[in-house]
Formats: sequence, C-alpha cells, structure tokens
Amino acid sequence: MPVCVILNSRYPDFSIERSVLERLGITVLPVSAVEGVSADRLDEAGVIRAAEKADAVLVNLAPFTSRVIDALPGLKVISRYGVGLDNIDTAHAHSKGIAVLNVPDYCTEEVAEHTLALMLDLLRGVTTRNAGVKLGQWNQEDAQYTLRGQTLGIIGYGAIARAVVERCIPFKPARILVYSRHAEEARFRAGSGPGTARGEPASVSDAEHRIASLSKLYAVPLDFVPLDALFETSTIISLHCSLSEQTKHLLYDSSFSRMKKGIFIVNTARGALIDFDALERAVRNGTVAGAGLDVFEKEPPDDILERLRNPAFLVTDHTAFRSVRSVGELKRRCAENAARGLGLL
Repeated sequence: MPVCVILNSRYPDFSIERSVLERLGITVLPVSAVEGVSADRLDEAGVIRAAEKADAVLVNLAPFTSRVIDALPGLKVISRYGVGLDNIDTAHAHSKGIAVLNVPDYCTEEVAEHTLALMLDLLRGVTTRNAGVKLGQWNQEDAQYTLRGQTLGIIGYGAIARAVVERCIPFKPARILVYSRHAEEARFRAGSGPGTARGEPASVSDAEHRIASLSKLYAVPLDFVPLDALFETSTIISLHCSLSEQTKHLLYDSSFSRMKKGIFIVNTARGALIDFDALERAVRNGTVAGAGLDVFEKEPPDDILERLRNPAFLVTDHTAFRSVRSVGELKRRCAENAARGLGLL
C-alpha cells in the first residue's frame, strides 16, 4: 500500500486530502504523527526523517534539496501545495525519476485582490487611520493618494499579473508599464499593446482580450518596456515574477537608486525578489514611501520583526493566496497530483 506523507503545518485538517487519497488505497501520514519531527520547523534532517518511508509527499515550504532527495530512494512523487517550486531542486528530482507537481492558477483571483488591497491601503492609509482613530486621533494629516493618475509598473506577466492589470484599469491610472523577461509571456510587444494605435496581435488569451477592451474603454495605455524604464517611470511597482537566480534581489540598492522619490512597492510573489536591507535604506532616504509585503525571504520574518514595525511597511502573513474556496481547491488538487503521479488516478 503506497504511503503519502503530508509535510505541511499550515492546514491541520487534512480531511480533503484523505478523501482523495484513502479511497485509492493510499495511506496518509501527516508529519505531526511522525515521532521526533517538528511540523512547524522542518529542516533537511526533519524532512528526511518524516518522509523516509514515503512513496509520495505533499509539501508546502519544507526544503527538498539534492541532499534530501538522495536520502529518499523510495520517493516517487513530490506534490507541492502552491504554484512556485523554488524550495524544491526540481532538476535533481527529475534526474532521480521523481515527478514534481504543483497547483497552478488555483488562487489567481485571491492574489490579485490582495495585491490591489495592499496597493489601495498604501495609497489611502486605511490601516494607519483605523489605528489612529481608535487612539482618539482625528483629522490625521498623513498624505493620501489615489490610484487614478499613477504610473503602475508590473514586473512579470503571468496569470496573476494580468488579473492585477485587469482590476487596476478601471481606477484609471495614467499608464501601465509591464516588464516580462520571457518573450512568450509578453503576447504584446513594446509599443503594440492594448491602448496603442497599432492595436493588438492576432492571438491573445481571454484575459488579454479583456485587458485590451478595458484599456480602450478607460483610455489607459499599457506598454511593455525594459526594466530600467519601468524603474525610472513608475510611481507604483508590483512584483509578479517567479524566483530564480536571475530574479533573486531584483530590487536592490541600484534598482531603488533609479526610482522616483515617493514610490510605492507591493510584493505578493516571493520575498527574496527584494533585498530587504536595500528596501529599508530606500525607505529611510525617502525613495520608497511605503511597501506592502505579503512575502519575506525568511518566513516567519522573526529576524526583521522589529524593523517591520516602521509604519512605512504594510505587512501580511503570506496569505494573499487564501480564501475558503482557494484553500479547498489547493488541498484537493495537491492530493490528486500525488495520486496521479503514483499512477492511481
């Protein structure tokens, strides 16, 4: 009977996973049931110990390095709760014949709405004003802004980025600039995207058709630009790219030095896209007016907790993906991936 170990402490109720896997004859073993392993702090040694008898694992943030993979010769499937795979050495897993599966697009709407919520909170100061009123403060003088008239810079152009763009256009920003490293992601070439006189290409996704229509309706130009141009022109930057060697610390001292004073930064993608020390310096020197962060290079961010108390930082606990709907879908599809990888579905 195949064994599936659940290496995840974020969702203590595994009834959805069990309903998928146990009916197929797969034994489900939550990491909390493995003696001597802490579900909250899974390091390499803990993963190896917990998964030593596993045919498949469901994993959230636990590290699956080459060392871990080599120590688990019986492992056949790594199924990740989520979209990104940066905590898994996928190339090494594949070299060992291990299937690595993720759950794309299960939370596109949730992350896009959370991104917009952080963006609007930074501009309107809802969170700080809520706290102020409860302390008896009235007619607070902190600056407030609108999304209308801003130059919005979007880094990456996958499904979530497009969903963010689609939601932002009706607020009438002055322009939307997009930087995408991958030509195949950028269906529109620079200068020929929606909102320009030269129109749209012949084949685009449904989301891009909606964006093109909204762009025309609200007269909001959308253009693909080089990264330097996006840094130099944007008044708000929102990150929506994957984490890789090329994108780690994409925003660092040199990046911030090219930005306008008073820019706002939003990150609901991956914490390591931003060098936090450089971000903090940019906040202190006035380049960054505020940063909305749902993700951090180390989570939880205990090592920078005191620094995050700076009111310029608006933070949430890596929950942009969450809703009752999305979590249920994530758990079901992650379990189905494991069963599929084992050839039982």
